[in-house]
Amino acid sequence: MNGSSVRQHLHSCLYTINIGSNDYLNNYFVPEYYNSSRQYNPHQFADRLIAQYSRQLTTLYKNGARKMAVFGLGMVGCTLGEIVRFRPKELCVDSMNTAVTLFNNRLEILLHRLNNKLPGSKFSFINVQTIEVGPQQGITVLDKPCCILREDFQCKESSTPCSDRSSHFFWDGFHPTEAVNRVTGAAAFQALSLYDEVLNAYGLFRIVSSLMLVLHEQKWRKDHGDPIDKLCCRVSGVERVWWVSKPEVEDP
Repeated sequence: MNGSSVRQHLHSCLYTINIGSNDYLNNYFVPEYYNSSRQYNPHQFADRLIAQYSRQLTTLYKNGARKMAVFGLGMVGCTLGEIVRFRPKELCVDSMNTAVTLFNNRLEILLHRLNNKLPGSKFSFINVQTIEVGPQQGITVLDKPCCILREDFQCKESSTPCSDRSSHFFWDGFHPTEAVNRVTGAAAFQALSLYDEVLNAYGLFRIVSSLMLVLHEQKWRKDHGDPIDKLCCRVSGVERVWWVSKPEVEDP
């Protein structure tokens, strides 16, 4: 294959990207080993992560990637390991879920900016928190792992896993089972396909929406002197969010 055909091939591929959970699970919320939570508040930490994420996505674009499905973070405060470790009064560790929500919000902003800045790019945000996974798909065991856990909530070596893995949500203390990943993947792919249909049917979608955002922001600032938080257009789990009030994040 020559250089031109290689670039064309890379342009046509669909790339899935799902990173960020470990920055919270194994760094920010582990103060006994890392000092990031003492250096940064949750807003600042999210900004730092998004600045790095921006550089990484831009590098992928420069290497030929155009269609990128970027997964937001799930409710890490509801994982078995964190519930056991923090023992929250409520069902989940709210401080962790609040922190990853800050990250997700900034990630949505970043993807919109990259779509507008990088010609031919199509970044799609997959909001996994809106994808329902549970008894309706036969996944009925939500509060137990599928293996015997070590002290760090990973599977104990050479231990025998549960006999019916398709019914469990968690494989270990943090990671979902293949059954969960299948449901999430199918929902994400269906949402991406539907979004492509919307874009093909309405070719001016991005231009018109961006123009409407500018006009709306100008009117809101004039009437209220303070911008609203965000305007959102969601298509079956894939979100396109245009923020009016943007946190300070580093440009890609």
